[in-house]
Amino acid sequence: SRINPAVPPILEQIILKVLSKEPSARYRTADQLARVLTTFVAGPPRVEPTVPPDSALPRSDPEAHTSTMPRPLDGVDWVAVALGLLAFLAVGGLVPVWLWACLLYPSCPLR
Repeated sequence: SRINPAVPPILEQIILKVLSKEPSARYRTADQLARVLTTFVAGPPRVEPTVPPDSALPRSDPEAHTSTMPRPLDGVDWVAVALGLLAFLAVGGLVPVWLWACLLYPSCPLR
């Protein structure tokens, strides 16, 4: 917006989030970014009128702040669920393999 003042503030927030140094502050997937951009292209979100900044409302009042950033759709990331389950099964499967390998040797402490 410093170079081109015609850039909408919502698009500026999306771009700043994409360019964030901290990976956890960026969008998790390209699909999530695509959904946000689709929402942006579809039209600006309806924002309720905000309370004037000089009001005496406390900062913790959720009605005092409205987010101009479109919220990504909250869904289950099934790839992450599948990978977590696979990791759990892999680690759980190592215990019986270790017991079997240990019991093959006469110096096994479990005998």
